[in-house]
Amino acid sequence: MNLAVKKIELILPEKNIDQTLEKLQKQGVLEIIPIIDSGEDLSINQSSKNYQLELSEVNFALSFLEKFKKKENFIKNLIFSFVPLKRTIKQEDLEKIIKSSKTKEIVKQCSLLEEKINKLEIKKNKLTDEILILNKFKQTSVVNNKNLNKVNYFAGSINLKDKQSFLNDLNQKKNFYLEKAEQDNFNFNFVLFYFNKDDYFYSEILKKYQAKQETVFWSIPAKQALLNNNQELKKIELELSIEQKQAEKLLIHLNQLETLSDWLVWQVDKQDFLKQAAKTKKYFGIKAWAIEEKIPEIEKTVSQINDRFLLKQVNFSKDDQPPVIIENKGLAGSFGIVTGVYGLPKKNELDPTPYLAPFFIFYFALALSDSGYGLLLVAFSYLAKKIFKDAGVEKFFNLFIFGGLLTIFAGFFTGTVFGTNIGQGLRIIDPINDPIRMLIFVLLLGVFQIFVGLIIGLIWLIKKGETKQAISGNGASISFFLGGFLFYIFNNSIFLLAGLIAMICLAVFYSTEKKVFSRVSKGLGAVYGLVGYFSDVLSYSRILALGLATGIIAAVINMIALIFKDMIPIPGVNWLIAGLVIVFGHTGNLLINALGAFIHSARLQFVEFFSKFMEGGGRSFKPFIKKSRYIQIIN
Repeated sequence: MNLAVKKIELILPEKNIDQTLEKLQKQGVLEIIPIIDSGEDLSINQSSKNYQLELSEVNFALSFLEKFKKKENFIKNLIFSFVPLKRTIKQEDLEKIIKSSKTKEIVKQCSLLEEKINKLEIKKNKLTDEILILNKFKQTSVVNNKNLNKVNYFAGSINLKDKQSFLNDLNQKKNFYLEKAEQDNFNFNFVLFYFNKDDYFYSEILKKYQAKQETVFWSIPAKQALLNNNQELKKIELELSIEQKQAEKLLIHLNQLETLSDWLVWQVDKQDFLKQAAKTKKYFGIKAWAIEEKIPEIEKTVSQINDRFLLKQVNFSKDDQPPVIIENKGLAGSFGIVTGVYGLPKKNELDPTPYLAPFFIFYFALALSDSGYGLLLVAFSYLAKKIFKDAGVEKFFNLFIFGGLLTIFAGFFTGTVFGTNIGQGLRIIDPINDPIRMLIFVLLLGVFQIFVGLIIGLIWLIKKGETKQAISGNGASISFFLGGFLFYIFNNSIFLLAGLIAMICLAVFYSTEKKVFSRVSKGLGAVYGLVGYFSDVLSYSRILALGLATGIIAAVINMIALIFKDMIPIPGVNWLIAGLVIVFGHTGNLLINALGAFIHSARLQFVEFFSKFMEGGGRSFKPFIKKSRYIQIIN
């Protein structure tokens, strides 16, 4: 349901303002409205701490130390990227960390270590590049010798396929000396010595073959230069290893820095909150959006700290864009995740969550359609819910537990358990051998949901006082659907014709248009709109397609497992391989098709259902709250 939101003005004394904001931030029931042109410098007292600077320093240290953490395994990293796990910390432990003077020293050490490590890595990279070049020319005699008065040289490479042609061109003159360098599969590497007076001739040949020149930076024989550089590289790598170990020792302070980072974010948010308020010498003036039922709680919280304050509700202005807050309890609460993927309804629209819940979960179960997969989904979701109980994702996993439970029953409906026919005794419809019957069933489900959506839209428009629009739009469409239902039941086309005529009449006579031509156009538009309804109904065929895909892939996995069992002649090993195929195959099939079932079931709600009674586009509530990345405070 949509929670009522009110606009309030709050005047707070500067005395104990930090304590007041701490309490309001903990409640998380206010969204500040920035006050423009207050005539004051909205920044807080200049004597206040620069929390933003401290936060930048702490985050720098965290970013630096993160590089030296031991890498988690891929699966764990993948899970925690979706479900971040926060550490729990007591309030008294948090206060100890805040008061600790070690943090600046840790940040300073991180800064010095980063500078040293960066310099060493730059040296290492430079030496590594030089060694690559030296390795290439270690068998040659080329050096960067400025005493070569009459002789010039070129150290570089050409494409290997041009080697013979290049040598032929060089041999047109005999006054050169060529040394072959280390070769590779693509280039001919060489050093060419020639007299200065022949510079033009050899330069033109090198240009013809697009020779790539290497920088000769060594002033001693290449072999000796290579030896020196390798020794220097080992020395740098040792120094780098020592500095990295020093950084690893600082990892013991990582939790402390993470905790401080979150706390500093809260302080910065409080400062930003006050920057958006009007300020006099002794008071702060704040405008904010607040949940109506929480206003007495806000008043009580402020009164416990200061008795000299003012809180009052004010009327909305025409330019106001109040946030939309949806709260659903019980079973419907978990389905708010689905609504959240679509977005929020507008402030004057109803919350669609309770209406989509039964349809979404039923379609999800039919799309997955295997009792074995339903059982696995319940087990995996329940286990994940226990593992991540402190991450605030209970509703997310509850959604899949509900989906898994209903999938178990859907599997009996279609008679499949892990792609086998174990449950065929309870089967009602066989989607593989009798897909047309299943197709008719899912299309009828689509007709029913669209009809429900039209009724919801009709009632909601009437409640808003838009009766004519409700009757000429949704009411007209409903009359056609009723005619279609009667036609299906009694197999008499007169009901379908009556429904069509009723739809046109309602669209024309209850139209909000005043001109006759516009009214007639509205009636013709209603007839044309039937094409859209047919398209919407056909979209529900995706439930059949997904159910077939799950069942067929599961059956193929079983077949592959049996092939491996019969193909491998070693007793025991054949069953082991077959078991691995079954475990990994069915687990992968479950994950892929559960994702597909979620996405496509949600799509049916967003496109085919929501469009009948809501537009969406509401703005989410952005509360002034303690946003944390690393920690969760417990009392």
